[in-house]
Order: sequence, then C-alpha cells, then structure tokens
Amino acid sequence: EILPSDWSSDVCSSDLAHMNIYEQAAKRIASGRRTEKELKDWLTVKGFDHADVRKVLREFCADGYIDDYAYAVDFFRYAEGKCWGKARAYRELERKGIGSVTADEAYDEYAAESIGDEMQKAVKALKKASSLSDLDENGHLTEKARARYARRLFSYGFDTSTIYGAIEKIASELKEELYSGVL
Repeated sequence: EILPSDWSSDVCSSDLAHMNIYEQAAKRIASGRRTEKELKDWLTVKGFDHADVRKVLREFCADGYIDDYAYAVDFFRYAEGKCWGKARAYRELERKGIGSVTADEAYDEYAAESIGDEMQKAVKALKKASSLSDLDENGHLTEKARARYARRLFSYGFDTSTIYGAIEKIASELKEELYSGVL
C-alpha cells in the first residue's frame, strides 16, 4: 500500500485509536443496552484515554444510544419479572450508575403503566417458595417458614410492611388450601 506523502504516523495512529473507541463502544452497546457508567467503565478498562471516553459518551448520549432514564424504566420492568421489590431495583440501578433522581422519575413512569403493586409482587414471589409442608399440625405457618419467607422477600428488596402482609396472605392461602382438601 502506498501512503500519501503528508502521512504522519502520529496523526494516523490517533485517528485509528479515535475510530477504534467508537467501534468498541458501538459493539458494546450493540450487545445490549448499557448505562453511561457501564460504558465509561468498560472503555476505561479497555485503556482508552479519559478525554476520548468523555467525548464518546457525550456523543452517544446526545444521539440517544445511551439513555439512562429509558434504561431505568426498562430495568423496573425486568425487576418486576424477577419479583424484585422497589428497593432491590434501586440498589441495582445505583450499582449501574443511575442516580436516585433519574431512578425516581423512571419508577414513576413504570408505576403509572404497571398493573401490579408491591404486595402482589411479594405474594407472587412467595407462591414460588411456599408449600403445605410449611404449616404445622394446627394449620399455622411455622416460625422457620416465616423466617425463610421474610429473608427471601427482604433479599428481593421489599419493605417490612409488605413482607409482613405477604407472609400473612400466603399463610392464609396455604391454610385455606389445606382445609379445602380436608372437606
């Protein structure tokens, strides 16, 4: 290959590195939606210059390739499918670099379109883990089962009043199921 006479290795390598960061960022985003922090951390680990990383992030945000707000709204939908509570979703979003203001606004949009409330999600999560064997001989939920259910719901990010209510609802449903089979 014949290079132009005004070719400079400094200019060319800089242009190639500049192109490379855009290509790398585009590939990363093509494999799945990312937050601004996730892409920044990934590009930094790849060894790109901080100034170039900031420039790429500004351009990708301006062009809509990175949208932390839309990511957060989608993440709340994902969290609902996993039976996670609001607090767990907030923790995960914070870990991904999404601030509380953006998360609050995204949650408000998600909640406006969502049909389920926190209690319904908590009961749904417990239904997967509950069984008639969790009842004692009197048809009451055992303390061991209550503690297990509470730990599960707490790890999913539900608040204590939701946890208590969901456990009582499941206990009532299990007791009803137990006695409906006896009659």
